[in-house]
Amino acid sequence: MLLGIGCASGPRPVVWDRLPFPKDSGWNGSKGAPAIVEGDAMVLLGQDVRTSGAHQLPLTVDFDFEVAKGAPSDGGFLLKFAPTNSPTDAELLQAIIVCISYQSPTAASVGSSGALLVYVKDSAAPARAVWGPVAFACEEGHFYHLHLEARSDGLKIITDQGATQIDVKIPYDKFFIQMSGWKPPSRWYVRNFSVH
Repeated sequence: MLLGIGCASGPRPVVWDRLPFPKDSGWNGSKGAPAIVEGDAMVLLGQDVRTSGAHQLPLTVDFDFEVAKGAPSDGGFLLKFAPTNSPTDAELLQAIIVCISYQSPTAASVGSSGALLVYVKDSAAPARAVWGPVAFACEEGHFYHLHLEARSDGLKIITDQGATQIDVKIPYDKFFIQMSGWKPPSRWYVRNFSVH
């Protein structure tokens, strides 16, 4: 089933495919549920969504996100850029991942309720942090804005808490955009998503 969500005034609508929980995941807890639409928001419930169409550089991604009240600790919001040959039913082997870590040991290490990080996944080994953590206040029930510019010289990330240019590059000619909210039973709301 496809979810259409995007910015009404944006350049093009975004169509999302719901993905099953990865069959090769080592996670023993709740597998969450597929994303749903509530009003004008896509609600991420522990399983990924992926754009139906492929993208390429340069591009800009804009959206608002919120973790709903009552979220368990040690979760996060993940925005992933994965090559077009990525499986739909298994863990990604390659990806560039922008992460908002929520109420985690990583966030605590920078004295904040949240932390912003960028990970690279390029093998079956766990993803490795290549930038961050940087303090990012992430409180339940508050919306935050993320603006990301992906260019050949790296990523520029602008949030309502600051801006940074990092030289981590998306190395794929064409890629999918994938999102997830972690960990179940967290509810992560995404609004006004646009790609241009």
